[in-house]
Amino acid sequence: MGDKNVRCDFCNDYFEENNILDTGYEWKACEDCADELIKCGCCSQLFLYEELSKDKIDGIYYCENCP
Repeated sequence: MGDKNVRCDFCNDYFEENNILDTGYEWKACEDCADELIKCGCCSQLFLYEELSKDKIDGIYYCENCP
């Protein structure tokens, strides 16, 4: 069994490297968080679905930092 030494940037738990997915950005996500990630329609930063669901405008999700 491998060491759990890679941190998910979304839930902050530690996982084995083979359980961390490349998001295509500088952030690392575990398999559970990766399934919930949505990109902001303005700044393109990745957020967990629950963080953006309140700010959906015309079918596009926006983070709280974008207009």
